[in-house]
Amino acid sequence: LHVHPHTFTWLSLGNEHNVITVFWHYTLTALQQILPDVGRDAERSLLENPAPDFQQMLVSLLNDLDQFSINNRAREPVTLVLDDFHVLHNERLLGLINLFLDHLPPCIRVVVTTRSEPDLHLSRRRASGQLLQLGVDELRFDTAASCAFFVATLGPEMDTAWARYMCERTEGWIAGLQLAALSAQRTAADQSILLPSDNLDKHIADYLLDEVFAALPATLQEFLLHTAVVKRFCAGLCNAIERRTNSLQLLLELETLNLFLVPLDNHRTWFRYHDLFRQFLLQR
Repeated sequence: LHVHPHTFTWLSLGNEHNVITVFWHYTLTALQQILPDVGRDAERSLLENPAPDFQQMLVSLLNDLDQFSINNRAREPVTLVLDDFHVLHNERLLGLINLFLDHLPPCIRVVVTTRSEPDLHLSRRRASGQLLQLGVDELRFDTAASCAFFVATLGPEMDTAWARYMCERTEGWIAGLQLAALSAQRTAADQSILLPSDNLDKHIADYLLDEVFAALPATLQEFLLHTAVVKRFCAGLCNAIERRTNSLQLLLELETLNLFLVPLDNHRTWFRYHDLFRQFLLQR
């Protein structure tokens, strides 16, 4: 957004936005920061009616955006960023957002950041050319990018062998690289931190615990801990380890959550966990 300057507005989502009126009120407010005249009637219908007609509200908003689009033909679309979209789970709200995206005018693009795959009819949007998706494979750092990151973070005296090792160890996971750099900064006097080690860095372990593992339901936590004992697995092997019959369903759920699950074939039969995540699970 900053490298290619253009007009955008950013909405950071939280659990409170699962209330339909709250979500659309904040979305309208965000849009009005860059398009002051858009959504005024829609906003009034939200604020003045105890039981708003949300579809009618959306029609009003889309009409305003259509009018802006007509007057904006020569300009690049404005961008609405919906950050942390994975916190939204209200099915009725997601239905309204899908309706909004179905009729999105050319004057606006929507950027969604999310840790899990959202229920936004992605297959249909991908097939119709409406979707550009950047996933784990596109976002991971290669060795050159990792070394450049460590040079920028730690300085040119950074040990290149350690940088290559950390890139391999984290599999290009950017948060993992950043946490490794933080550890190296805090222990700069102890060069042993630069040596390969089987011990999981405290900052990475804390991050995985606080941001990933702790938020999962107990069933998935138990499934992860037990299936981490093998380096690779399929649904049948997980069933045998766990003495259950629904491992395939749990694996699909983990894949939807983007939970450090790496497919090993094109048929989504065999999987492994990201090495750092598996090490975290084994230590648990």
